[in-house]
Amino acid sequence: MKSDIITSRDNPKVKHVVKLSSSARRRAEEGRFVCEGLRLCRDAALNGVVLCEVYYTGEFATAHDEDFGKIISSGREAFEVSDEVMKKMSDTVNPQGVLAICECPVFDITSAKKGFYVGLENIADPSNLGAIARSAEAFGAAGLILGGKCCDPYSPKSLRAGMGALLRIPIYTCDNFRSGLSHFRSLGAAVYASVVDSDANSVTEVEKSETSVLIIGNEANGIEAETAKCADCRITIPMRGRAESLNAAAAAAVLIWEFCK
Repeated sequence: MKSDIITSRDNPKVKHVVKLSSSARRRAEEGRFVCEGLRLCRDAALNGVVLCEVYYTGEFATAHDEDFGKIISSGREAFEVSDEVMKKMSDTVNPQGVLAICECPVFDITSAKKGFYVGLENIADPSNLGAIARSAEAFGAAGLILGGKCCDPYSPKSLRAGMGALLRIPIYTCDNFRSGLSHFRSLGAAVYASVVDSDANSVTEVEKSETSVLIIGNEANGIEAETAKCADCRITIPMRGRAESLNAAAAAAVLIWEFCK
């Protein structure tokens, strides 16, 4: 399983990791992504994510003997690299000394069961996507539904912001968000569209269905008009201050908490 230490920054495997980390298109084509750091690699290993290749430094292996063993035992192949090579492969300023190429988990939307789901339509900022996933998992959502032109949940920024949540919670993707909702409606789910509108129902007062989909839209433009029209209920967060709206991740945390409390 172990090979000679990789010391060249021009090694083909090193170049592959860099391209996979920096390109959403490459990740989509290969169905793989780069998972970096102790926490994320450990979460991937413990949650059944397939680790195709593990890269580590000798210092990391020595300093994190127990976790290193769990990560290595889950990897199909493992390669020790020099500190300089790890810096080249890393997406962070101060790499921890371990990363892995993983297979993107695939969840069939038709297999989703009854429960509370968070639907994200056209979320553009990977940091917001990760933070929303973190709130959804923390408060007990059954999964995420990504529709439209959502950013890549397996980008380095999304994964870091999610603190492992994107590796632990089911993610259902659909090109057409409204079509994707049809399966959840077949389960009896009520669909709630979050909007910035004083005429919408207050999230603190509206009756909530146990099986439901809460839709959160794009940071700048919100939910698409046609999507809002097909919702069973339009909801909003009542605000007392002079701010017109909240950041998408902050708004999502409030809304998710109200649905799950």
